[in-house]
Amino acid sequence: IQTRADTKEKLSRVSPKLAPISRGYRLEIVENYLPQDAYDYRRDGPGKMFLPALTTLTIRLPKTLTLKVQSHNGDLTLSQLIGALDITTFNGTLNFALARDSHQRLIAHTFNGKLLVPEPLFTWQSERRQEATARLGRGDVTVRLDSFNGTVCVK
Repeated sequence: IQTRADTKEKLSRVSPKLAPISRGYRLEIVENYLPQDAYDYRRDGPGKMFLPALTTLTIRLPKTLTLKVQSHNGDLTLSQLIGALDITTFNGTLNFALARDSHQRLIAHTFNGKLLVPEPLFTWQSERRQEATARLGRGDVTVRLDSFNGTVCVK
């Protein structure tokens, strides 16, 4: 876990926590900011901006692992995974790099965002282009990529 900020005070307000839960672990990154820290264009004017701390988490796992990941207000980037996956973002971008020689059935979906998938590998399932599916190899395991208010980008 790496956390960066432009001041020590902002850095002290971030508290990443890794806790065991049933059937896995939960990583929670909480940034405790005061209401006066929020940037308001009408109040603060142009050229002034509040920059919160930035926490980056890098996890290296076996490729074939079954994985469920949820992100709230943060971006996710996953690559080269070939196991069963259930990945969801709320208010964040989901970047997913396809693994070579995988046997996955992919379902990419967004409720209120963009869906960027390689065509013709993916087939659109709705006219509004909010869901697309693909089959890699035998399609042995399912990969579900969902975003509620963000972009899903598959490469």
